[in-house]
Amino acid sequence: MSLAHGAEHKLALVHERLTQLADKGRFALAFSGGLDSRFLAHTAQLAGLEPVLLHAQGPHMALREHIFAQTWAQEHRFACHTVPVNPLEVPEVAANSRMRCYHCKHFLFSALLHTAGGLPLLDGTQASDACAYRPGIVALRELGIISPLADAGLTKAEIRALAAATAMTFPQQQARPCLLTRFAYDLRPDEKTLAGLARAEEGIESVLRLCTLSGDKEIPDFRLRMTQHGTELHIRLHTDVETGGVPAGMKKHLEILVRAATGTPLACIRIMPSLSGFFDRTT
Repeated sequence: MSLAHGAEHKLALVHERLTQLADKGRFALAFSGGLDSRFLAHTAQLAGLEPVLLHAQGPHMALREHIFAQTWAQEHRFACHTVPVNPLEVPEVAANSRMRCYHCKHFLFSALLHTAGGLPLLDGTQASDACAYRPGIVALRELGIISPLADAGLTKAEIRALAAATAMTFPQQQARPCLLTRFAYDLRPDEKTLAGLARAEEGIESVLRLCTLSGDKEIPDFRLRMTQHGTELHIRLHTDVETGGVPAGMKKHLEILVRAATGTPLACIRIMPSLSGFFDRTT
C-alpha cells in the first residue's frame, strides 16, 4: 500500500485488536452501511474473521440506505441481521433536545447489545468524531461498546485512503447522517416528515448526478435543514463550496422537488464550507 506509515501502523493496531476481541473468529458489529462500519467489516474479513453485522432499521434512516447496507453485506458474504427500532418512541428523542443523540444511541445500542447475544459489540466510531459535538459517544462508553477505529486513532481521511488501498468498494462514499440531524433542536420530527426529507434528498442527489455526468467533478455534498419561524416550517439546502455548489439553473427544479416530497417550501440554497453539525454551531 502506498500510504503514510502512520496509517499502516494504525491499521495493524486495528487488526490486532479485532483478533483479540473475536470469540472464535466472531464479534458483533453495529452496521449502518456507512463508510466507517463498512471499513471495519472489510478489515475484519481481510483478517480472516467473521463479524456478525447488526443493522438497526427505523424511520431515522432513509430506506435506500437500509437497502444499500443489506445489499453490500450480502454481496460480500457477511451475516447481517436487521434489528427493527424506532427512536421516536424515546421521549427525549421525540422532543429533539440537544441531548437527542445520547438518548438515541443509548436506545439503539441497547437493542443491538440484546441481539448480539453475548458477543462483543463493536462500532465504526473513528478519531475524527472526537472533534465534533457527539453526545452519542458518551452513551457508547456507558454501554461498553468497543470502537477499534477510534482507539487506533484512525481519522476519516485515513479510513477513506485505506479503504481504497485495500480494494474496498465505494471508498468515496459521502456521509449521510441520521435524518434526525436535519431538524433544528426542539423542532419535533415525525415519521412522515423524515420519510419526505429522505425522498427529497434522494431526488436532489439524482439531479446533481445528472449535472456532473459530463465533467470530472464529484457530486456536491449536501444536507437539507428544517427550521421553524413562528408557525411556518422552512427547508434550506446546504451544499459544500469545494465542489462548486448547486448549479444555478437548477434552483427552480430543486424547489419543486423539495415541495413535492415534503410539502414544505425550499427557502434558500446556501453554499457552506462545512456541513456537519450545523445546528450544533448555530444554537
